[in-house]
Amino acid sequence: MKKLNSACREFIARAQKKYEIDFSEDALVLEQLSRLFEKIKSEPGNGAGNWGQGMSAFLASWLVRLGGGTTRETELGVVVKTAVSESNVSDWVAKSLRHGSVELLQDKVAVHLLAATGAEEAPPAPADHEQAARLLALAHIFHDLGRLLHAEQYYVKALSVIEASSDADPLQLAPALAGLAECRHSLGKFAEASPLYAQAVETLEKAGAPAYPDRMDLLMAYAQCCYDNGDFAEAA
Repeated sequence: MKKLNSACREFIARAQKKYEIDFSEDALVLEQLSRLFEKIKSEPGNGAGNWGQGMSAFLASWLVRLGGGTTRETELGVVVKTAVSESNVSDWVAKSLRHGSVELLQDKVAVHLLAATGAEEAPPAPADHEQAARLLALAHIFHDLGRLLHAEQYYVKALSVIEASSDADPLQLAPALAGLAECRHSLGKFAEASPLYAQAVETLEKAGAPAYPDRMDLLMAYAQCCYDNGDFAEAA
């Protein structure tokens, strides 16, 4: 385990130092891996072979953090074991690096996380901010992968945790509302998405967070949703 932890730390530090790629946010890991794959492919002689061990250790640790289970090193590589599945992460990484395809890795991650967390129910109150953050990360991951129905489910779970809290963080609540709104908008559920956009905007305004980085995109998405729903007055 110490060897895996060391390889994980070295991978994170190397990606940051060499390419300024930051793996500190769970929700953005797949996005950052995509960036890293592009950088690796541009290395002289293709340096894919130098990244496999560290990437496997890091990815395994990340999967356990999000989906539970345990990590162990076997003769066949780094394996993540949950109650319902056993995944050889080293095999995923090796094949993905060999083919230069992050999409292969993303598909494997999606299948693993769905199996590991698919039957999970949002925990009862008292609400847990860390649990909400984990559910939001899962929602964001499935959203990025285009698995909108799964993303929608996790946004709903995250919201149930956040809203059960007596001290809900508006900068956690707003992204959850906005993410669910975007999912339902993309799924054609305009009438359901529109009030969620409005609630997200209102949450930010009440929190005095006009400088929220995605606020303008949020307002534009809200206006587009109102237009798509035939509410032209609100869209204007």
